[in-house]
Amino acid sequence: MTTSAGPPPRPCSTAWCWPWWPTDIRQDLPRVGTRKLLHVLHPQLGEHAARVGRDYLFGLLATHGLLVRRRKRRVITTQTYLPLFLRPNLIEHLVVQQAEQVWVSDITYVRLLSGWSYLSLVTDLYSHKIMGACLHPNLSVRGTPTAVQQALAGRRHPHRPLIHHSDRGLQYAAREYVGLLES
Repeated sequence: MTTSAGPPPRPCSTAWCWPWWPTDIRQDLPRVGTRKLLHVLHPQLGEHAARVGRDYLFGLLATHGLLVRRRKRRVITTQTYLPLFLRPNLIEHLVVQQAEQVWVSDITYVRLLSGWSYLSLVTDLYSHKIMGACLHPNLSVRGTPTAVQQALAGRRHPHRPLIHHSDRGLQYAAREYVGLLES
């Protein structure tokens, strides 16, 4: 039977006194989570195993500062040099009413076994259809023009005016990229 996390446990005098076992295990396995820790501790708890459940162990470890903190992994994909990006926001109050009226571009990162790769996307704002995409091994300017070329080649209504919107990344201010959009 699992008990809920209640008040912090009092110091104990029994052979299975907390928080020494979790501390010893954490020294050997510093990133082991609470659920796996409970599994490892279960045989050692003996007669007390039925009283110590997952939620109780979470509370116990939190009380003693033994919870594993999550690592924050972020990859910065926007590299900005502001003087290049003094362009007005054309879609701020625009109501999009049809496909191929506004395209938005962005770069996201993808974790692979060999490291990070970067996915450049061009998306139609009205239909949410991905018009162009390119997976590139780095954040160089070469990945974004490929996605735009793919998007331009797949246009169904090339005669309609088109607004392109992106963040202020260096990849979107490159001459090759801007040249493709202006042509």
